[in-house]
Order: sequence, then structure tokens, then C-alpha cells
Amino acid sequence: MRKSFNRENIGNVRGGPGVYKLYEKNAKKPTYIGETNNLPRRLMEHKNAERYHSFEVEHTASHGEAIRKEKRLIRRHESRRNIAYA
Repeated sequence: MRKSFNRENIGNVRGGPGVYKLYEKNAKKPTYIGETNNLPRRLMEHKNAERYHSFEVEHTASHGEAIRKEKRLIRRHESRRNIAYA
């Protein structure tokens, strides 16, 4: 479920590995998709850029699973800021 990209919502994200999707205001598709070992920490790093409006997270059992899931999601959504997979 998409949540507003603010410190309170980021603070409620459970730690651990996973994939996150970042959305700009009024975007229907994710603008950026990433993976990490620590979801809240990585989201806070993106929060400092002040570029995104909302986010979604998907927890995974391992970092390897997060990497594989990230690649699949980038191909499916064609997120414009993930130029490495374009």
C-alpha cells in the first residue's frame, strides 16, 4: 500500500531487507525502485533528497531475494530513474 513519504511513515517501516518503490507527485507508476538490507535507513536517505511524494515497501527474506525482486519490478514498471536496467 502506498504511503505518504514522510518521517512518521518511514519510521513505521520494519527493518530488514526488501524492495521499495518511490513515486513522484501524481505518478501512477513508480519513479524509482530500489533494494536494501535496511528499508527504513535507505528510505530516510532518499527522504533527504525531497524529490518523492509517496512510497511502497515489500519485505523479503534475504538480500539476494530483494535483488532479484528489484530487477523484476524495474523491468515490469519501466521506472524512469532506474537507467541501469533500461
